[in-house]
Amino acid sequence: MTYTSKLARLRGMRKYVIMLGIPLFAFAAQAQVQGGQEATPTAAAEAASPAAATEEGAAPASAQPGTGEPAEKAESGVPEEVIVGAYLNDIQSLDLKTHTFAADLYLWFRWKDAEIDPLATLEFNNPSELWGHTRTNDYEKAEKMPTGELYNVIHVQGRFSCKLPLYNYPFDRQTLFIEFEDSNLAATALRYVPDKVPIKINPALRLPGFEIGKGSFTVNTQKYETNFGDVRVAGHDAFSRGRIELKIERPMVPQAIKMLLPVLCVVLVASMMFLFGAQYVDSRVELGVTSLLTVVALQMTMNDNLPEVAYLVLIDKVYIATYLFVIFGFTLVVRGTRLVDNGNTEGAEKLNRRGMVLGTGLYLAAIIALLVPVLFGR
Repeated sequence: MTYTSKLARLRGMRKYVIMLGIPLFAFAAQAQVQGGQEATPTAAAEAASPAAATEEGAAPASAQPGTGEPAEKAESGVPEEVIVGAYLNDIQSLDLKTHTFAADLYLWFRWKDAEIDPLATLEFNNPSELWGHTRTNDYEKAEKMPTGELYNVIHVQGRFSCKLPLYNYPFDRQTLFIEFEDSNLAATALRYVPDKVPIKINPALRLPGFEIGKGSFTVNTQKYETNFGDVRVAGHDAFSRGRIELKIERPMVPQAIKMLLPVLCVVLVASMMFLFGAQYVDSRVELGVTSLLTVVALQMTMNDNLPEVAYLVLIDKVYIATYLFVIFGFTLVVRGTRLVDNGNTEGAEKLNRRGMVLGTGLYLAAIIALLVPVLFGR
């Protein structure tokens, strides 16, 4: 076979190879593209799965925004115990009109977890005039105790709000309180525990107008009926809350003299309406009017020291009884004057005597009914 014929034969075979190779190449390219498309979602799913697992795993353990609750504590369900105690150094300027009082106190904390700082996240629940609050830590960093616990003390000065019930004023007994909790960690992460001696009161503490009673320190769990708009939180959050209480009361005898003696003097003067003769109408009316105006002035002076309340306090009820007594006296004056005008002077005098006994007796009975439950229930 000549060289020319071999070359022609090879060219013919090349044509068949090209014709068969083009379809094979197209098939291989299509298979590769399909394989890449199938691998892409799989790879994306594998790449996304760790993030998804992290989010799913973090959701139950994460706390409400701002709580800063450690995930491991939420998972374990064992909160960090923080031992708390208080020393109440002073109570100043109790203001009934604004329901506030100024306090000077120390709080000490002992805990074990070095990752938290209860002093830094301490939040008071009933503060007033926050611009006037001062906080000073005894130690810049928490001190480590021989027991391995961390320890620090904070000195707090400022005004606190305390809604005071005044139903029995001026013989009321009050409970001043200060409440605080951790602003970040919920009860599942941090729990306050009262110290062995949780509270001490400064022996030199004095509050003008009141006698100082016992102090107490309690811890409870405060549940908030909201998730604060955080859709990641299922249900409601609860926080461990400490409460410092101090009982105070007004001294009974001095208060009775200051508040009740002026009223009783007015009643005594008003009762003289019954002692004057029935014909002395002008004198009897003047006594009644003077007594009535005096009671009004006394009540207005008393109200200047009290806040606006939607109920009657004890001294208000005493004043109302006094008003009724004076009005009763006016009624008898009018009735006696009519009897005198009709010539029945003896009947008018008899009416005065009976009116004095009846009016005075009813007034004293009303005062006793008002005061006895309060004074003997102290």
